[in-house]
This record gives sequence, C-alpha cells and structure tokens, in this order.
Amino acid sequence: MKIVSRARKSIMYGAAALLMCASMTACAGSGSGGSDGTNELKVGVLRGTILLLPTTVADKQGFFKDAGLDVELIDQPFASLIPALLGGSVDITAADAALPLSAIKEGQDLTVLPSVTKYDGNIVVAPNSGLKQVADLKGKTIGYVGGQSRYFVEDTLKNAGVSLDDVQLISTGDQASTLAASVSNGRVDAVMMATGSLELFRSEGGELNVIASSVDGTAGPYGDVGINAWFTTTTNYADKNPDTLNKFCTAMLNSTKFIVDENNRDAVIDDIMAHIGTQDRDAAVTIYDKLRPLWADQVVDEARWNANAEALLQGDTVPYSHWAANCGG
Repeated sequence: MKIVSRARKSIMYGAAALLMCASMTACAGSGSGGSDGTNELKVGVLRGTILLLPTTVADKQGFFKDAGLDVELIDQPFASLIPALLGGSVDITAADAALPLSAIKEGQDLTVLPSVTKYDGNIVVAPNSGLKQVADLKGKTIGYVGGQSRYFVEDTLKNAGVSLDDVQLISTGDQASTLAASVSNGRVDAVMMATGSLELFRSEGGELNVIASSVDGTAGPYGDVGINAWFTTTTNYADKNPDTLNKFCTAMLNSTKFIVDENNRDAVIDDIMAHIGTQDRDAAVTIYDKLRPLWADQVVDEARWNANAEALLQGDTVPYSHWAANCGG
C-alpha cells in the first residue's frame, strides 16, 4: 500500500471536474489488475481522523492484501474528496457522511459503501460549571462544529425536554484546542466534541466533563443511528468493477470486526497510535476503550439510511438504492 499526499492538487478537482463528470460516463476510475493478479485501487482519505481507523487497520493487519487488493491511500483535503472522485483521480473516497448524500441530492449518481462509523458526539462542559445533565443547559449557550453536530445537539436537547427556544447555539472552530478553549474562556457553556479530540485534550492535562454521549447511549435517538463516515464511489465505477468493490467492502468489514473484537485490543491500540500520529499509548488506550462500539453496527437498513439523510439534508432524503447493501456480504 502506498500513501500519497495530494493536498496541493485540490484546485484541479473543482467545478471543471464536476461538470465533466455530471453524467458519470467519463470517470469510471481504474480498478485495474496488477502483475500479480491483485486489483489496484485508489482511495481518497482524510489522514489522521479517528473515524477512518478501519482503513489503517485494513492495511496494517493485511485485510486489503488478503482480499487481493493493492490499495493506494491518497491524502486529500476535505473539500476535494468528492470532486476527486468525480474527476476520476480516485476510485473510492472515504467521506464524511453528508458529502455523498449532498452530491446525490444534487444529481450525482453515487453508490455508498461499507464500512460505516457510527456518529461520535459528546456534549462537554467545564468541571466547575455546575452543569450535570442536559436538562441543565436551559438558558445556556452551546457550541457546535457543523451541520451534523448541530443536529446531534438539537436532538439531544429535545430528548431531554429542553426547548431550542431556551438555548443559544453558535458555531465554533473545529480544532480540539479551539473547542475546549470556547468552554474554558466562557464563550460557550457547553460544546460538542468528538471523543478522540476530547481524549487527546485530556491527555495534555485538560479537564472537561461529558454530560451526554452518542457512544454510551446517553444522547438523543440520533446518537444511536447516526453515521459519521462511510465510503463512496461512482455508480459507473461500481457497475464496471463489482468484484473489486466487493473485495474492498469485504476488507473493510473484516477490519471493523477486528477492531471490535477485544482479543485484538493491543494490535488495534498500536494501529490507533500510528493512525493519529501519537506516542501517548495511554491516550490511544482510552480512545480504543471508548470508541470501539463505533464500528460494532454495520447494518444500514432503509430506516437508518433515511434517518441520516433527513438529518444531514435538513429534512430531505435520497433513495436507499444508492446504498450498496450487499457489498462484502
């Protein structure tokens, strides 16, 4: 497996690529065979985000190789993930859950693939805030990062009986230090943070208390079915390369099974350290212990698909037929 950084090439994946591939006929991707009979596959990723841990595990534990794949993970900025896919620079992209749904809504013919990462969200407060539960947030200011995190916060508030009219929601920066600082300096009373960011902040001596979490089931209903990340390809590529895609889905599903199995704890912790680039094993241990459940549920039925589409598309939905339900099965 090769790792390539292409952040500087983001400009070439702009509007021109979107227009060129609107019909999805010129952008089939490669899926070509290697000299040893393996299938070569280019996958666009956001390196370092814990949500894509299964890609690192699939590589380091040999699941790609076992499936007969020669995978090249191509590092890309967030804004280039879908344009790169449409432009044919990658065959598959590891995407924030909203990206392919939005593209499908706009008319792109995409197929969404396993594995999936369950939504990871925590509402955190300062230790000296006196805030102990979500109901205490009435009359308070709450920070969020983007559309999905706002939906998660709103869903959690409603589940606790807190009216949205009784709180103020504001967008904050998306860096862990910025999120934590927004609570510490009093800009907000509470903020939504991902577990990985929270635990890395704590490993550096920071203190924040969790009052609701999607990971342990103390948030609203969306916390139980929400999806943070999955993979996507063009339907044109899927139709032309079904065997390659099935191998990829199989490798990714085997990777998530490996992560969830506590017998593999030490190996996965090593992979977490490599994936996020930390030497702090204690932080990696905490991340594993808290986040292992994110990969346990790989079933995306129509109800779960629609719940995520409605959350991420502000009440709209897209056809369930875009989900590759049998890939890797």
